[in-house]
Amino acid sequence: MTPTPVILAEAGLSECARSGGCFLDFYSMLLVLVLTVVPVLIVLGWVWWGFSSHAADAIDRSDLSEGSRIGWKLVVVCIPFVGAAAYWWKVSRERRRER
Repeated sequence: MTPTPVILAEAGLSECARSGGCFLDFYSMLLVLVLTVVPVLIVLGWVWWGFSSHAADAIDRSDLSEGSRIGWKLVVVCIPFVGAAAYWWKVSRERRRER
């Protein structure tokens, strides 16, 4: 008797996992992650760090008070995090609508 997909799912297994087909899928996904996503994130982080450092230097050379300088540096450094949070919120909201 062949187990049904429902029983396999309850056991935490799928047909793919039982047949060993997911083994290659997992490693191909890992390979794509390592070869594409990680280098892109490194480059984007490097560019962001460079821009934020230049902006922070420009703020330091400006005629602002010390408190304003710190505030502007926080804005420059936090912009990518606020953008990522807004994007995550948008995506999660769209997923909730699909359900």
